[in-house]
Formats: sequence, C-alpha cells, structure tokens
Amino acid sequence: MEESDLLKNIDNLQERLKCLKLVDHQTQQPSSLANEIRTALKNIGAYCAQSNSTTKTLLPKIHATLRQPLLKVQSNQGVTTDGDISSILSYLKLLSEIIPPVQSKETKNEALEDTFWNEIIEPVCKDILDFINSFVLQRCLNCLSSSISASAPAQNGVVEVSSYGTGFAFHQQLGLLQKGLRILLIYLKRATSNLTENTEKKLDKSMLEIVRVLCVLMNPKTKEDGLDFDVGLDIRCNIGIAISYSISYAYYPNKSHIESFFNSIFTQQKSNEDELLSDIERGILEITDTDVNRLSLAFGILNTWLEQEPNKDIFLNIGKNVLDIEHGVKEAVNLGSARILEIWSIRLANPSIPLNVVEYVAELYPQLEFFCFMYMPGHIDAVKNCCRNTLSALAAIYDRLDDEGVQVPENKSEDSWVSSFLRTVLGKPVHIRWLALSCIAKKTQKSLKVLELEPDLPESLFCAQRTFKSAANDTYVALMSYHFQTVSEAIWGKTWVEPLFATQLSISNESNWPQKRSIISIILNSEKLRIPQIQVMIIPLLKRVLQIIIRRQVPNIPHKDKNEESLEEGPEASLLAAETIKMAYELKITIDPKELNFSCVTDTSKDSFRGLVPRPVLNHWLWSEDPQIRLAGLALLVETKKTSEVITRHDFESLKIFFKYNLLSQNSGFRQQFMSYFKKLVRRLRDGESVARRKKDMEVVQSYLDFIKWLWHFFTEEEGLFYGANFGRRCQALECLSEFTETFSTFELFGITRESDNCKYLRWLTDTYEHNKIQALEVLVRMPIKEFEDDKFCSNLLQEALGLCQSVKPPDSITGRYLVILIMRKHKEIDGRYSAWNLLDAVYQEMHKIYEQIEATSLTKVSSESPLYGCVRCIRMIFQYSNEFKKKENSEKYRSYVEKLVSLCFKIDDVMFPVLGSAAPEGFLPTQQENSSDKKKQVVRSLASQMLLVCAWRTMKEISLLMSDMCSLFIMEGELASISEYRKDGNEPTASLHYLLTFEQVCSIGDHLLYLLKNLIHRGVFEQVYVGFKIIATRLWKSSNPNLSNLPEKWLQDAMDQEHISSKSITRRSAGLPFIFQALLSAESDNEVFLHKWLQRLLIFDESPDLTPIRIHSMNVLRGLFRDASFSAAIMPFVPHGLKMAFRGLKSLDWNERNSGLMLYGAVMRRSFGPKLNLMNAPTFFRKFPQMYDFLLEELDTCIQTIKQRKLEHEATKLGSAVNLVNPTALTCDFTFHLLLLLASFTSSGRVEDSHFKLAEFIPRITKCGESDDMEVRKLAAKALIPFLVSPEEKRDLAMTVLDNLQSQEKPTANHLHGLLFQFLTIASQLPNEDTEVCKTANAKIVNKFLNYISMKQVTHSFKAPTVYETVAEIFEILHGFRCVGKGTICKGVHLIEQSYFERFGSIKHRNFVPGLSVADARIARAILEIKIDELEKDQLFELVYTYLKNPDRYCAYVQEFFELCQQHPKLMSTFCNEASDESLVLIETVLESYHERASSLFKKFPGTQLELGYLKFMENIPTSVFENSYSENEGSVIKALIQRLFQVCEEDESTTLQVKSVALTVLGRILFSTTVPVSDENKTRLCDILVQWSTSGVDDDMRLAVAETFPSIPFQNLTRFTALQQSKIWCSIFLLAQDDESFYRQIIDNKLSGSDGPCCDRKSLEVLTKLYFHHFLLPNPIEGLLLLIGLLVREDFEVEVKAADDETEDRLFDKSEMNMYFEHETLCKTFKLEMEVNKSTLFNKLKPYLDTELSDRQIRFYEAASNNPINSVVSKVSIRTILSLEIKNSVDENNCERESKDFSILTNNSDMVKYSIQQFLAEFLKLVDQS
Repeated sequence: MEESDLLKNIDNLQERLKCLKLVDHQTQQPSSLANEIRTALKNIGAYCAQSNSTTKTLLPKIHATLRQPLLKVQSNQGVTTDGDISSILSYLKLLSEIIPPVQSKETKNEALEDTFWNEIIEPVCKDILDFINSFVLQRCLNCLSSSISASAPAQNGVVEVSSYGTGFAFHQQLGLLQKGLRILLIYLKRATSNLTENTEKKLDKSMLEIVRVLCVLMNPKTKEDGLDFDVGLDIRCNIGIAISYSISYAYYPNKSHIESFFNSIFTQQKSNEDELLSDIERGILEITDTDVNRLSLAFGILNTWLEQEPNKDIFLNIGKNVLDIEHGVKEAVNLGSARILEIWSIRLANPSIPLNVVEYVAELYPQLEFFCFMYMPGHIDAVKNCCRNTLSALAAIYDRLDDEGVQVPENKSEDSWVSSFLRTVLGKPVHIRWLALSCIAKKTQKSLKVLELEPDLPESLFCAQRTFKSAANDTYVALMSYHFQTVSEAIWGKTWVEPLFATQLSISNESNWPQKRSIISIILNSEKLRIPQIQVMIIPLLKRVLQIIIRRQVPNIPHKDKNEESLEEGPEASLLAAETIKMAYELKITIDPKELNFSCVTDTSKDSFRGLVPRPVLNHWLWSEDPQIRLAGLALLVETKKTSEVITRHDFESLKIFFKYNLLSQNSGFRQQFMSYFKKLVRRLRDGESVARRKKDMEVVQSYLDFIKWLWHFFTEEEGLFYGANFGRRCQALECLSEFTETFSTFELFGITRESDNCKYLRWLTDTYEHNKIQALEVLVRMPIKEFEDDKFCSNLLQEALGLCQSVKPPDSITGRYLVILIMRKHKEIDGRYSAWNLLDAVYQEMHKIYEQIEATSLTKVSSESPLYGCVRCIRMIFQYSNEFKKKENSEKYRSYVEKLVSLCFKIDDVMFPVLGSAAPEGFLPTQQENSSDKKKQVVRSLASQMLLVCAWRTMKEISLLMSDMCSLFIMEGELASISEYRKDGNEPTASLHYLLTFEQVCSIGDHLLYLLKNLIHRGVFEQVYVGFKIIATRLWKSSNPNLSNLPEKWLQDAMDQEHISSKSITRRSAGLPFIFQALLSAESDNEVFLHKWLQRLLIFDESPDLTPIRIHSMNVLRGLFRDASFSAAIMPFVPHGLKMAFRGLKSLDWNERNSGLMLYGAVMRRSFGPKLNLMNAPTFFRKFPQMYDFLLEELDTCIQTIKQRKLEHEATKLGSAVNLVNPTALTCDFTFHLLLLLASFTSSGRVEDSHFKLAEFIPRITKCGESDDMEVRKLAAKALIPFLVSPEEKRDLAMTVLDNLQSQEKPTANHLHGLLFQFLTIASQLPNEDTEVCKTANAKIVNKFLNYISMKQVTHSFKAPTVYETVAEIFEILHGFRCVGKGTICKGVHLIEQSYFERFGSIKHRNFVPGLSVADARIARAILEIKIDELEKDQLFELVYTYLKNPDRYCAYVQEFFELCQQHPKLMSTFCNEASDESLVLIETVLESYHERASSLFKKFPGTQLELGYLKFMENIPTSVFENSYSENEGSVIKALIQRLFQVCEEDESTTLQVKSVALTVLGRILFSTTVPVSDENKTRLCDILVQWSTSGVDDDMRLAVAETFPSIPFQNLTRFTALQQSKIWCSIFLLAQDDESFYRQIIDNKLSGSDGPCCDRKSLEVLTKLYFHHFLLPNPIEGLLLLIGLLVREDFEVEVKAADDETEDRLFDKSEMNMYFEHETLCKTFKLEMEVNKSTLFNKLKPYLDTELSDRQIRFYEAASNNPINSVVSKVSIRTILSLEIKNSVDENNCERESKDFSILTNNSDMVKYSIQQFLAEFLKLVDQS
C-alpha cells in the first residue's frame, strides 16, 4: 500500500466518523457504515504494520482521526443522547479489533503486535478511558440515581401504549453501562498485558478515577448522596475485573504489594501496611463489607491475576471466604458463589498449577463437595450448571492427587481420593447421584471403581428419572468404555450390553428404550466423542447384539456360553436390536459373519439379511406387535446410501410380507413414516431397474418388473382398494399409488394389458373421504383410459357428474365435482369439447336452472332436491385446476362470464339471506308452505328447516369463497400488467387491458361480504365468509391500483360506524363484527402505526351506560384479535390495556358486559401466558408490562375492600341491620377470582427479582384474599402465593407465618380459618422434600408447630365445616410425606382429627344432603388411610381393614377409599390378595361376605355406586383359588349369590353405570372360565349371550373393553365345560373383537393369541385366531363351525345408508358415514381361505356327506349366533348347500354386479359389491367341497 492510499483511507475514515450510526435499530444488525469504518481501520492497520518512516510522520494525523468522535461528543456534551454514546462504544470496539495482518502462523510476531498497540492505540487510550469514565460510568451513575424515582403514569382518559413505566429507563441505563464496561475491559486487558518493568504508565490516573466511580456503582448505599440501586450481578463481576486490572496496572511490578492487597480483601484483618494504603485502596476495602461485592472482586482476581500468578494464599482465602458466606435466600450471592467456585476449581484442575497449591487448599474440598450437593438440585439453572462443572473439576483434582500419591485425610477410610468421592456420591439421593456421577465419570477412568461399590449400577442407570437420563447416558458410555479396556469381552458384554436388552422400568413406569437407543447411537457415532477408546468397542458391541438377537429368535442355535442367563423377551429389545443394525449400516460399519460362528448367518444370500440378521428374525420384525419394530425392519430393507443398490429376491419377499401386514394402520404417525419409506423404495425401484437394464442384467430386471407388477395388483385389487376396504387401507393404498404412478409414467410396467380395464377404477372417486378422492384423481389423470376417447361415454359421464353435483348427499356432490375435473384434465390434450370454458358454461347453466326452480317453486323444495352448493364448488375447482382465464385471447369472454356469474351469485345470496339472517338456530322456513295440508309434505316439513339451513349455509359459504377466489386469481381493473407485458420498450408500466374484474364489481363484492358479516347470525356462515373476506382484503392491500388498495380502510371506517355498532345485536359474541376487523387488519399486522391507530379506537374506557353496547362490541372485537395467531406479536403491547378493559367489564352490573369482559380476559390470558397459562414468571411480566404492577396492586386492594364489605354485609344481615356499600359494582367474587387467576398463572420466577417490582408486596394482599366467602377464591388465593415465593426458605417462612396467624386467631370465621389452612396446605405441598439433614430439620419445625396447633383443644372445637376437616386431613397427608418426625407422631394428630370429625358429623345419616359432607368423607378417609397404611405394621393393618369391613355404616367412605388405594398401588393389592397368607385369605373372605350383605340391601336399592365398583375391582385381583375355596364352604352360598348378583349387574338397563357393568363381567368371566366352581348351563348360556351382545360395534366402548379383558381368562384349548353352541358364541365374540375399531381391544386379543411367534400385528393375529378356530372348533364340529363362519361373513356392519328426504324419522343423516372403521369382510374371507388351503382335505371329507341334509333348529342357531341376517322364511328346506348358495336370504343380483365392468355406473353400490364378493367366496368353497 502506498502513502497516497494511506492518506485516502485516513480521509475516508474522517468522513465516515462524522456521522456515526453503527447499528440499524430496526434490524439490530451492524449498519453498512460500520462495515466501511471497519474496512478503513483494517487498511490503516495493515499499512502501519510496515513501521517505516512514512508511518511515523503520519501517526499524529492517525491519532487525531481516531480521537475525532470522542472530541465531537465532548463538544456536544449537552445534547448527547444514549444512542450517540452507544454508537461511540461500537466504534471503540471496532478500534480495539485492529491488529497487524498475519499471513501465516509462522510469520506471527507478538512483538510486532505490541509495537502496533503502543504506537497506534495507546496514545489515544487515555482519551478513551476518560470518555468511558465521563460519558458512560458517570452518566449512568447520575441517570440510575434519578430513574429510581421516575415514573410516567398515563394521564386521565388517555391511553399511551408506548409509555415505558417506572423500570424502563433504569434497564436502559443498565444496558448502556454493561456495554461500556465490556469495552473498558478490552482496553484494560490490553494495557495490562503490555506491562514491563520499564513501561511508562500513562493511564494510571485515568484508571484510578474509573475505580473511584466503579466503587460507587458497586456500593451506592454507603455514599452520602442517597443513592439506592442495584446494578445486578453481571455488571458487578465486570466491575470486579476492571478493578483487578486497574490495581495490577497501578502497582506493577510490585507483585508482593498487589498480592498482599488482594489477600486483605478477603481476610479483613488490619495490618501495619493499612496505613500505607492509598485512598483508592481504602475505597475498595470499604465496599467489601457486603458479600456480593467480595464475590465480584474475587471473580475479577480469579480471571486476571491468578491466571498468571497462582498464589496459594489468595486461592485459599478466596475459597474459604466464598464457602463461609451464609447462603440463604440471596440468589445473587448463591449465583456469584457458584460462578467463583467453578472458576476456582477449574483453575486448580489445570495441570500447570503447582501441586503444592492443590495440596495447600485441600482442606476446603469437603466444603466444596457439600456446596455442590446442596445447590445442584436447586431452582436456578445457572447455579446447577456451575455445580456440575465444579464437581467435574474436583474429580480431575482428586485424580491428580491419586496419581501423585498424595495421602487421603485421616478422617476418610478409603485408600484413594476418587473412591472416597464415589462413596459420598452414591450415598446421595437419586436427583443428585446421577448428575454427580456423570461429572466424575467424564473426567477420570478411576470412576470405574463405582462398580465395586454398586455392582448393579448399569441396570440402575436405566431407572433414572426423565430429568437425569442425559446424565445417566453420559455415565453409562464413559464407564462402558473404561471397563472394555480392563476385562474380557464376555464379561464386558454381560455387564454392559445385555442390560441394554433387558427390561427395566423407570420410576415413572416409562419405557426407556429411547435412552438405550441414545447410548448405542453415542457409541456408534464415535467420531463425535472425545473418548478415543470407544471406537474399539463398536465391533464387539455389534457382535454381542447379534448373538442376543439370534439366541432369542432362533432357539435351535446353541449358546456359545452355556453359563449365560436367558434374557427377558420384549418389544423393546427387538426394536433396539433393529435400530442398532440400522445405525451400524448407515455408518457403514460391517462385521464378518464368520466371526459369529452361527450356521444360520453364513449364507448371506438367503438365510440372513446383509449377513447380519437371520431372515426369520427380520420377517418376524415385519409383523411384530410394535409398529416401531415393523418400521425399523422396513428401514433395514429400504434405506441405503446408494439408491441403485440391487434389491435381492429374498428382500422382495420380505417386502411383500411387510406390505401385507402393514398396509392397514389406524395410526396416522405410522402411515406418515410408512409413506416416507415407500417413497425411498420407489426411487430404489426406479434407479435399480434402470441401472440393471443398462448393465443388461435381465434376471435382476425381471425381478424388479415382477415386484412392480405385484405392487400394482396389490394396491389396486388384492389388498388395497377392494370393495369393502376400510378408510385406513384406502387412504394408504391411494397415497402409494399416487407416488407410484408419479415415479413410473409408463403403465406397461404395471402389467396392464387393456386400457379399457382401467375404467373400473373410476369407482375410486366415490370414496367417502375427499382426501382419498384427491389422490384417486391424480392417479386416474395419469392412467390411460380408452373410454375417454369415446364422445358418447364422456357426454354421459359429464351428465352424471352434473347430476351428482346437485345431490343432497355431500360425498356424492364431491364425487361429481372431481368427475368434472377428471374429464377436463383428460381432454386437455385431446380436444376443446370439454375445456374449462365449456365446463364452466355447463355448470353455470345448471346453476341458473336451479335458481329458476327456486323462483318457480320454493327454496325449501329445491334445497331438499337439488342444492346449489355443489355447482358453486365445482366452478371454484375448475378455476383452480385451469389456467385458461389467464390467456389474453380469453379475457373478453371470461369478463362477460364473470359479470353474469357475479350477478347470479348476488341473486342467490339474496334468496338465502332470510334463512341465515334469522336468529333461530334451528333454521327458518319461508311462509309459502305454512298452509300445506298434504300428509307427505308435513313429513317433509319436519326435516325441512334443518335441511334448508344446512343447504343454505353451505351455498352461501361456497359463494363467498368463490368470490374470494375470483379476486385472488383474476386481474382487476386498473392494476399493472405482469412483468412480461411491460417495459419491453423502456416505458413505464401501464394498467393491464386483460382484466376480468371491474372496479365496480370488486366494490360490490367487498360491500356484499361486509354486509353479510354485519348482519348474518349463523356462525357457520360468517366464519366462512370471513375466510373469503380476508383473502380479498389481503389481495387489495397489495394491489397496484391505489383505488383498490384504499378499499380496506374505507371498509374499516364503515365497520367502526358507532351508529351501526350501537344498534347491532350483541348475541353470538357480536356475530361477524370481530371477523371484519380480523380480516381487514391481519394483512397489515406488521404495520404497527396503522394497527395501533385502529386498536386505540377500540379501547373504550368511558363507563357511561349509553355506551354499554359499544363497549361490549369492542371487547368482542378485541377478543377476536387477541385469539388470532396472526396478531400474536403485534398485539402484545396491548396486553395491559386488554386486561384493564376486561377487568372493567368484570366489574360491571350488566351481565352481558361481564360476560364479554370474561371472554376478553380469557383471550388475553392465553395470548400472554400460552394455552396452559404457564409461560411467564412475574418479573418477566412486569418488565414487559411495567404499568401492570401498580394496577394489579390497586385491584388487589379493591378486592380486599370488597371482601371486607361483604363481611360487614353478612354480619349486618345476621343482626338485621343495613350497611352502606361503598362500591357495589366491585362486590363480586367473580372479579376477585379472575384477578387471582392471573397472579396464579405466573410460573416460579427462578431468578433475582427486579428491585422496582417487589414481589413481596403481593404476598400480604393475596393472603388477605383468603378470607373471601367463596371457596374457589380462597383456594385460588392460596395457589396465587406460590409464584411469588422464589426460594424454599421463603416458602418455609411464609408457612410459619400462616401458622402464627392461625394460632393468634381467637375466634376466626369458618371462611378465614379455611383460607389460612388451605394456604398452609398449598405452601407445604411446594416445600422441598430432600433426603438431607438440613431439609429434614427445617421441615420438622413446620410439622411440629402444626401438630402443636392441632393438639390444642379449642382448635378442634373451632372446626365447624366439613371442608376444614378435609383440608386438615390433606395437610397431614403432605406432612407425612416429609418423613422428618418419629413414627406414629403424625398418627396421633390424625387420630384427634378423625375423632373430632366423627363426633361432629358421624351421626348424620343422609350425608348426601349436607353440602360438602360426602366429598369430605372421601378425602378425609383417603388421607387417613394413606397415612395409616404407611405407618402401621402388617398385622395392625389387616386388623384395621377388617374393622372397616365389619362396620359398613360407620366406615363406608373408608372401605371405598381402601379399594381405590388398592387399585392405584399394585404392591398394596398384592399384599391383601396373597393366597399364601392366612391373613389375606381371611380378609378376602370378609370382603366377599361384606359384598354379599350389601348386595342384598344397599346395592339392590342403589345399584352401580362407587362403593360397589370398589368391591368388584378388588375381586378382579383376588386369586381364583379363593373362589373355589369359598365355594367349598357353606355349600357355596356366598359364591352362588355373588354369581347371581354379577348377572343382575350385567343385565340391568340404565340404573347401573357402564363401568360397574364392565368390571362385573370381568369378575364373572374369571369365576366361570378360570375356576372349577360348578355353574349351571343356564348361567353359562347367559354369560355367552352377554359376550356376543357386548362385542358388537354398536355397543359402548366400556362394554367391549369388558369383553376383551375377560378373554385372557378363557382357556381356548379346553372349553369342554361348555356346549358347542356356547363355544360358538365365545368364538363369535372373539372374532368380532379381533376386528374391532379400537386398537387397544385388538391388542388384548393379540396378546392372548400370541404363541411361539410372540406378540404380532392385527392381521397376523387374525390368522393365528383363524388357525386356532379351525383346530379347536371347526374340525371337531364341521357343520356347526361352518355355519358360524358363514354367519360372521354375512354380518352387515359396514355402512349406514343415507335415508330419503321424505323419511319419517328426524335423525336424517346428511353425510354418509362408515360405522366400522376397521372390520373388513374381504380380509376375513382371505384368512379363512388361507387356513382352508391347509386343512381342506380333512374339512371337505367331513362336510361332503352333509351338504344336502336338512339342518335342525339347533344347527341353525349356530348361524344365528353370529349373523344379524335372519333366514328367509320362504325357504322351506335349509341345508348347508342352500346356505353356501346364500339362498337363505335375498342375495345380490349377480348380473347387476357383473354389469359394473360393462355398463359402467360411477355410483355402484359398495355394500352390494361386498355382499357379491362374499357370495363368490362361498360359491367357490361349495365348488371345492363338491370336487373333493
């Protein structure tokens, strides 16, 4: 660079520095000016690095240029703003970044950098420091002192959204101060690092002046100028660093003086040298009186001086001082201490630190451990992270001490530091143990000694809670890698790999396979780890995984190690194994199969997959019960890095297995993943076939072509879209076909020989779901269909489509629309006869005919025959699928078409408006049919109002959306042409001449929709009109025509017309008015000025009664805006005003206004706090909305005054006198409740509160709200206290305060007493319950104080309400969980409360009539039982329960709660139901006798009570042998009576709840199926009838669940106790539930049927069930079994047909619906056919002699047991042949069904086709029997 270039850069920099604006305040990014200044500075630095004579002559000019901004600010000191100072600070940061350019690491010269700094930067450094001192530190100090008292309240009647509030200026100055300190530290560090003994110190005075100001900032309370503010911990720490740098600079090179002064800061001991200290040093020592200041200075010293000079005395003094601080509720102190101890321990863990320093401070290590264990589980995340890092550093220190041979202190018995540390960690609670252990394991290999202390550690790590799973994973991987290097591979595998495949439940009973998968992923992705030894573990891990897989799935393979224990089998293990293989394959990790020494994996071509997974294992994964295992198996087959990788024939066979068993799934997540893998498979098929064809490998090509053909046939015919396929199957098949046909454009690959065959696939468009129609349309458009070349066929199809568009059945109407689109797209490339224009005209003509019919007859008649909405929607779809209207040559005819279409739509809307504008929600009928006398017309009229309403609103909805589509798709008059139409000649763009909508039409459309939104009442209509209006508004805002873009604002003015608003009805939340504002404002939500302008007009605080309707409408509009997600960010500044307006509404005397205020309140709350009201803490809320702090305090005072007034009113009412109410509008508990709800919605703050928003101010006010006479208010007041209690100490202090208030009250009212007790209960439930001595001691004080309070006699006498006793019992339950007092102490207090409660309320007989008494009974009994069960010995507990059962009248609630506790605690249930225990058997017998006594009296009178449910649920868990033993005693009277009662419960109609019925059936099934108790045939038949009756899809879910839960007790292989007819009913029931809609019920059946193959998917389970049916029933009873099979096949469960319009019933269905979403007749036929192929010879031989034999009535009952189709009475002789020929009923006309492929009709009856397929199956079966 030449000298001229340097001068040019200096001049350029001078120009840029004249106008500093380095940050763009809108984007918060560096501006372009900042980049230019940075470039100029770099160029100057590069030239100055040459150090030539020219540089030295130009140095003064460079210095002057660099000082230029500082001098400018000094000259304009009076008008300098914070923004100017911020820009200067940004400039100084840029200046500090200038360094000489370095070409490479070899040429780097530190001396050159020092010279550069000394010559360029240091001469201006003094000016920089003076600027920071004067314009940043001094200025911020003055502003902070003045901003404390500054406030900006809004003036009366004026709402200022941008008002900052009291805390804004304060936080603004803190931000500026923080920025200035960071810049200051850069220069101080650089100046200090260049110090030498000969350095001339030019900055010492500036630094000392800075230190003087910094001391004031750190400790303003000690100064005389009356300052009182807190700058925060972060700023204090930066100040500490600055002071440390300044002292080091000032006294260098006198190191002894510096270290002596630093020691004096922490020792606080006067010495003789104190007299020699300077004023600055004395000032620093003065601020060390407070803990936080000493911590800040320690932070500074650790990060500056001790980095270079590790003085052991300073280390010791800092550590001792920090650990000796009293850590309590001061969170700043806790956080500062944690930060310092973290840095302190990390410094000591550095290997460069001398060992003598590490040994010298060893006395502090136990205290350091205690600190980490104490605060690691705290509520401040920063403290927890610091504690973890400290423990990691401490582990490294201990490791070094062990390596160096340093002896362990005498007070520890272990021989090493690490062992002692590990023993301490293992003794801690689980929430500390795992976190601490992970810190140790990651730092030292000696942590492996933990296995000696806890051998079961690997299994324990999987039981960790969710919060600590990450730490558990780190520990597992680290210890696993250490252990691999020290033991054999077999021991390592048994210790670490096999636990991965065992089953361990976590504390919350959650699955832990994701944790295990994460561990394996960490190991396999070893490149991401810092542990190099882990890479050698990968191959042994995979070998161990495969050995486990093969050992489980292939049992004939011998174990390599005979001593290995068998592991539990489960889906998690298989899933983990599949995921492991998948991840290994993705990472290209391979293993030689020969290393495994298993014969089944040596042949990589057939018996194993990729030489790793045995093929039987892989195929088993593909039909596994767990969907994730099935997907993992598919991923192995499909996923690959190279899409052209060849798929083998065996892989194709595995894929066929997967598709067969997985095409049907009700899980949407599974379907999405299925489609993801299918797309990958299709790409592999395409690429693999293409590559194989290029390589001329015809064998591979043929295998690909065969599979492609199989897939097409599979999806279209075999398993996909057959008649009767359910929704899940159709949806998945059509999505697969759509992807398939999109990838393979040539349909010859699919094996289609004749294109005319494809016409039958048009039936796909008749699907009842539009999503499936869309997928079918895409497939059919791509598919070649020869019939579309025939004009007659297309004409007939179009006429049928237009007729379907007018159908009253919405699914048929949708089918018609998609047929029209199909015809249009098919003829797009053929000719123009069916172009979009012709189709639009045809649909318009149909619309016009319907409109003429309306004028000629009536709207009611036309709506019930040919509604309009289908045609309107068809026009919309044609516009969306066609681009003809965009062509210039079509603009004229489309303009005329749009004109007449818009006119017709307006006319139709005018006809529909009287129906939808009526306030009657049931619909409105025109008057012309009032006098109709025809009987049939009267029947139609019973449905006409509902039909008319539905058809009218759908029509108006479609018209509104059509108008919006036209506005969004068409060019409007006056708009600019497209880019291709202008600027070709360089001229300015002009308006397009090819517009389709005129300005008048746009105005008419907008005015029309606005009118509808203003006046419509029907919510379904105006919500859809809003969608269209919003689209139009968005389009117009962006229009290039100013006249059009001004329309939305004009409509806003129209909507804000007060005359209209005041006259508008407020019903239905102002109907469409909120939607008008949402539509018009949403497009401009980013325009803050515009949005604020209109929102300001909605904020109406005038309380005049005349403005009540306007206020209600305003609140409804605001509610809509707050709920709209598009305004989520823009409307946040209005949250305070929205809350204020809502609270004003809640105070109103008008119910309508209160209701609107409540809804607005809910919308604002959800926008502020999220849907669960838990997204913000109180300090954050008040910093965002400062004005709400004082407002909420004032409102709380109002609530307290309200409570006092209501109390006075109540007392005056008792005395018979009147009371003058000060503010009657505020006397509502509803307002207080919602105010407290706002406060209770805050989350725990978890950080230091703002000094200007004292949270403690709320606590006494909220506490006083607990005196309200409304119970919910009292409870919410207690809950609202929790967010304002930050630390555990604060919670304990408040709990003690509440107890003091309780004891000080002489005669408290019941409300006040309950409020205080509930506050204590809520606080106690939030207290930490840690297993530490400190926590237990603190909790014990609270427990003992409460027990002392309860033990006072006058206390229990003051309890007069059941709710008080209930609250006290719940308090005892909470306190008992603390485990901090002696055993039996809590029981004494519980006994006092229980005794007092029975004395006061025990004699009341009709307890349900006393408010709250029955609820109190249950909760008191629950709490007392939980305490006694935990504290009593086993024999005492049995005696207690026995007493309860023998005194049912007194202990009814106790018995009920006892049963519920047994259900919730399985261990407790197993204790009482242990058949090996004599005490348990006596108790069970007592339960049976007690139930028998109550069944004959109480339960017969009041059936289905919760108490009876408790008895029955208890009996569910009783061992079945107990029933047998009980039957042998007393001649079985108890069991017989029990069976009869259970039948009564099951057969009762409405008096018993479904839950009681379902449990009764389960108990009944256990007795009759699983025991040898004698049962009569009548009872067996009753049970079987119940099973069949409850298994049908029409009954309630609970009843079907009861049947499913009964099946596990049924011995399918041994049903000899039951007759053949009874067995047939059992088999019928299980077949029905095996195909039930609910997957949970099917899963129960699957688990029952799982045999050697293990649990499998639904389709595989159905095959297993069919196999069992054949072997255990059909072959032994061929005639009966076949009749049952036929009855199952001909059941009609699939669809509900739409009834005619003149149906006499009023439950008319407008939409076709599928009743059974899973059951498929075709699938059942296929499973029977599959099993029939195996057993056909035996079966046919048994059936053939009886084909023509007449069936008896008994045999016919087998058919009737399963079928709901009765036998045709015309048939005189019923035989198997007649049944197989379906002659027993009116069969389907075969000719009609076959005509479906010849004379095609789009509306082929699906039900008839299903029946026809069943008929074909049975006919084929009969033919096979005849031929056998």
